[in-house]
Amino acid sequence: MLRRFIRLLSCWLAVSALLLPAPSLAAGFDYRRVSNSVVYVAVFDSAGEQIGHGSGFIVAPGVVVTNFHVASAGPQLAVVPNGDDGSKLVRARIRLMSKVHDLAILDAPGIEGRAVPIAVGAPAMGVPVWAVGFPGLADIVNVESRVSASLTTGTVSRFFAGRTGFADGEHPTDLVQHSAQIAQGNSGGPLFDQCQRVVGVNTQLATREGSTFLYSVASTELVPLLREAGVSARFSSAGCGDTPAANAPEPDTGIASEEAPVAEVLPDTPPADAPSEVEADQIQEEARDQAMAQARAARSREAAAIRAQQRAVAANDTAEAARQAKIAADSRAAAEQLEEYSRKLDQQLQEAVDPIERYLPIGLGGLAFAAFAGLLWWLSRHRAAVYARRRKAAAELSEREQIIVSQSNREILLRGDEVSFKLPGPDLENGVIVGRSVERADVVIPHDSVGRQHARFVRQGGRVFVCDLSSQNGVFVNGRRIAPQREEQLRSGDTIGLGPNLTFTCEFS
Repeated sequence: MLRRFIRLLSCWLAVSALLLPAPSLAAGFDYRRVSNSVVYVAVFDSAGEQIGHGSGFIVAPGVVVTNFHVASAGPQLAVVPNGDDGSKLVRARIRLMSKVHDLAILDAPGIEGRAVPIAVGAPAMGVPVWAVGFPGLADIVNVESRVSASLTTGTVSRFFAGRTGFADGEHPTDLVQHSAQIAQGNSGGPLFDQCQRVVGVNTQLATREGSTFLYSVASTELVPLLREAGVSARFSSAGCGDTPAANAPEPDTGIASEEAPVAEVLPDTPPADAPSEVEADQIQEEARDQAMAQARAARSREAAAIRAQQRAVAANDTAEAARQAKIAADSRAAAEQLEEYSRKLDQQLQEAVDPIERYLPIGLGGLAFAAFAGLLWWLSRHRAAVYARRRKAAAELSEREQIIVSQSNREILLRGDEVSFKLPGPDLENGVIVGRSVERADVVIPHDSVGRQHARFVRQGGRVFVCDLSSQNGVFVNGRRIAPQREEQLRSGDTIGLGPNLTFTCEFS
């Protein structure tokens, strides 16, 4: 009896521990190494009002990955580092997207955080995985004025070629099915393995007959997209735990690829050699739970058969109606038998419990309820102050947004000795390309020193940048040649050279 009492007390302590933050979910996974790699992706409408959010993660300096359906949900995007109160918000713009694979790569210059490595190969079935993101349901009980990521853990259930919400049968997508809990708001967040590598991008969930299935776009789809976008990400093809190295031959497990049919029989209690009291209880509990699960499945089949029978009767198909009626009757009989079996097992378990063990959960439950009520009372005392801080932070953020919007209409005049041209403010938000090519440049300068696509001017967060698009003669700012494909901030009065012989003076209107 003492061993059973200790086991029951341990279970209740474990449940109570769920109310406290766990120091670590596994010895091989260190959340601290990836916590500053995850970002909150905010979606704004054209008026600057937030209309939604998702999750993302940093793969290179100033580069963030998220879902296509997150990045395309509104005309304006911004990213906020995990744990920030909005003071480090960075405006983002789309660099490259894949609608079929539900992936998007964002440019967010200046975002702070560590770039995470991307796994080249597929994770093995059964290995542990961790999902990090910002589910909207978690905000209901969040009393902080800063974004805070949630961490859940599970295992890989399947790796297969499937479809996202935008794909079709001709364009399959590598998907990872797992059991790490995700919800709306987790979209675009990373799925890590025990080596802190990204093996998937959380994208969707599906519910059917009371079961929920969770999916991530595999990193095998992300790797080619990053390379196409020219992102210098960290790719890892080494093995990790039970996951073999990329391109390694898969072992022959001898398991058939087709799923075995589920037997409509009562679950057996397996015999054991002189089982202990604790082991016997565990075996009986497992048999009861299995019987209850099969009973629920049988009830679902019964309901489906009844609906199919009604449709057949309406269509005057007597043969099909009779067949569905038999299926419903067989399913009902199986469900009743399984339910009776589970009730007997549960009754036997209840009779074997001593009075102390029976009433101990009630006492512990009362303590837990009292603790929860005390927590609610404490939260109610501090709610007004928390809401005041949130309103203040929202007002400050709105003021910054108004400043950015007011600056977005400012024009830039590049005045030169031979030619001058003006860059309209609204066009700068998406970037203006200057070059000699009529087809590829937004502003055409027919000069020998100017390349076909020479430079790109863009405004981000109220600041203006110029980028050399790998031109032959280069781009010079105040006489200094800037590195190709790197953005350089411009200020009013700076001199800009498109090659050594064509110089302009930058004037902000």
